[in-house]
Amino acid sequence: MQLRVARETAARVREIRIREGEGINLEEVPLETLSLISCLAAVFHSLKCLAIRVALVAHWHPMVNRDVIPSADLADCLARCPAWELEGREITRTFEFTSFPGAIDFVNAVAGVAEDAGHHPDIDIRYARITLRLTTHSKGALTGADFEVAERIDNLGVEPVG
Repeated sequence: MQLRVARETAARVREIRIREGEGINLEEVPLETLSLISCLAAVFHSLKCLAIRVALVAHWHPMVNRDVIPSADLADCLARCPAWELEGREITRTFEFTSFPGAIDFVNAVAGVAEDAGHHPDIDIRYARITLRLTTHSKGALTGADFEVAERIDNLGVEPVG
C-alpha cells in the first residue's frame, strides 16, 4: 500500500515539476495531491523538488499576504524595512558577523521565521557574511509576504557587525 502511494505521489511530483517550470499555480493543485507530496517531500533531494516543497509549505500559510505590490507602493513598503534595498524584483539585505558560527546562528533564526511564515528567502552564505533575498517567485514580483518576512527578520534582535 505505502509503495503504491509513493509511486503515485512520485508520478504527481514529476507532473508538477514539469508544470511548475511552465508557471503552475500550486493553489490550483488538488489538496490531496499536495498532502501526498508534502508527506514525501523529505525524500526528494533535487533542487526542483525542494522548490516545490517550499511552495507547498507556503500553500498552507494563508496569513501571509501574497498580493503583488504595485510599483507605486514599493517606496512605502521599503520605508517599513529601511535596511533592505530594492534590486529589480526582490529586496535584499546583507548582514556581517564576527564569526561563522554567529552567522549560522542567524541563518537558523531566519529559517525559523521563514518556516513560520511559509515564505523563504534565498540565502547566500559567505563565511560570516549573509545576504538574504526576498521575492515571491510564483508571482514574479514582490508581495506583502516579502515585506512581512523582512520585518520579522529585522525584529529578530540579532545584531550584525556591519
